Amino acid sequence: MTSFLLSLAAISVFGSINPNGFAVQIYLLSTPKPVIRVLAFTFGEYVGLLISGLLIAWGLRQVIQEA
Repeated sequence: MTSFLLSLAAISVFGSINPNGFAVQIYLLSTPKPVIRVLAFTFGEYVGLLISGLLIAWGLRQVIQEA
């Protein structure tokens, strides 16, 4: 299970780097306190992808166990 979570974390890091994210980050760089806002956006996107990946994985596991 630990290797699964590490793999999922690595995938979510790569998934959080996307063109839409770059557009938002470029905008955030033009605002006051850009570094804090860019880091908060990146961390929020990473956590969101990680949680959605966990929910999908655990949901599929429940379907497979019940079938």
